[in-house]
Amino acid sequence: MKKTICIFMSFLLVLCISISAFAQTDYSKLYEDAIDLKPVENEILEDLSNSIFYEENKHLTFDNLDNDGILKIYDGSEWLKRNRLNLEELNHLMQNSDWFYRLYFYFENLFIESTVTKGREITDEVRKKMAKEDLEVLESLVGKWHVQSYGYDAPKNENYKQNLENILKNSNNNYSKVYFTAYLSGNIHFAAILVDENSEIKFKIFEGVVNGEMITCDNSDDTLYTFEEIKEIAAQFVPSEPGYYSGADVSINHPSNNTIIIGCASAGAVIILAAAVFVFIYKKKHKKAANNQQNA
Repeated sequence: MKKTICIFMSFLLVLCISISAFAQTDYSKLYEDAIDLKPVENEILEDLSNSIFYEENKHLTFDNLDNDGILKIYDGSEWLKRNRLNLEELNHLMQNSDWFYRLYFYFENLFIESTVTKGREITDEVRKKMAKEDLEVLESLVGKWHVQSYGYDAPKNENYKQNLENILKNSNNNYSKVYFTAYLSGNIHFAAILVDENSEIKFKIFEGVVNGEMITCDNSDDTLYTFEEIKEIAAQFVPSEPGYYSGADVSINHPSNNTIIIGCASAGAVIILAAAVFVFIYKKKHKKAANNQQNA
């Protein structure tokens, strides 16, 4: 009987250790959900499928999402103007900032990235640059979530969440929340914000330039920076000449990491470029639909 009890207690101990280990490595609750996209997820998948694939029988589904899945990303272009940043101020900034989503898919032999955003009111600058029929397309999307841009390439290993979680596993701190932000400065294009159990805030740079060195997924910087240190890095940025897009390739048939990079050139240029790309996607989708009807 004692032997049976010992075996049973040993089993419980192993089970508890296993559950505890799983809980420590389950980071899914750290990230925000994408509830905004739920009502329009079918339209998003249809737009992407129609834009990328010419074959009528090829369709993306959310089963094709890679490990990153969907990232909710805040526009942090005004955030570093603050003198300090605590959790209360961070929540205020997020509530009063625009955000968008990045979707990451693997489909057959393609790695696909897409930016999904809510249509904004059309600025006078955009109205001056766009044709009337293109403006009508943009006006129909004001206030609605839609595919703004996309890019595709051969499969690659660009997994932001996994990169981040590798750091968390080796950290002495326990983190309660992770947020993502873009456009912090001209040299900090994309970053994660980590909030620990004591409400302390750290930044992890995914895309940018630190001390003259380009930071990407292939050349990762695993340092966690304080708000003050991030401001010091941002101060290193020297604006380029007007009209220069920091060397970014703006072709929409290239991986859309470039979407974040060109976002740091100038606000007006980015808005016009994003509008033009979306109109291209819209026209391409409807041209394909018309061709499919003719061939039916």
